[in-house]
Amino acid sequence: MACGITAGITVTCADLRRVGGVKQTLWLGNLSDLATPFDPVAIGSNYVQSLPFTVYKSLYKIQGPKFAHSADCKMLLSDAGSVSFQHTVTIRVFNDTPNEDNVLQDLTVAEMFAIVQTNNQEFLMYGIGNGMRGTEADLPTGKKMGDDPITTLTLTGVEKTVYKRFLVNNDMNQTLNYLNAASN
Repeated sequence: MACGITAGITVTCADLRRVGGVKQTLWLGNLSDLATPFDPVAIGSNYVQSLPFTVYKSLYKIQGPKFAHSADCKMLLSDAGSVSFQHTVTIRVFNDTPNEDNVLQDLTVAEMFAIVQTNNQEFLMYGIGNGMRGTEADLPTGKKMGDDPITTLTLTGVEKTVYKRFLVNNDMNQTLNYLNAASN
């Protein structure tokens, strides 16, 4: 069987002005709360435009300080030659209540997907096929006044495809409103 490419990639002036990073807010969802599971391969080159949640289920908004969260997608190559993609989302938050401590604890075992908004006004979805779960957590107090006391949690999963793009009605504002309306 021969595998090949079916399209090219161009570069524009707008591409040369792209910046790194993600916004302060990201959204997490439980894979088990979806009425219909996502098939990242079937999505192909299309945008995901809605989230098929079961009744009374929603996204969970996670807010951190500016320049705190990050997301990454890396290709993995097995010894047999098969390719997969490791999805990683790093969350940095100030947890200062027992309820927020419990949320962090639940995040370490939940099977979830994430939606992040980049600083280029794109919404990217990670872990939508197989999910991600907590693989590393650091809840420091620091030793002295200037030390960083922010909690860092890393979510990791392996997918058949790179991240997918989320956009409602081809409009950034509608997408942001949709995500906020679908959030607890």
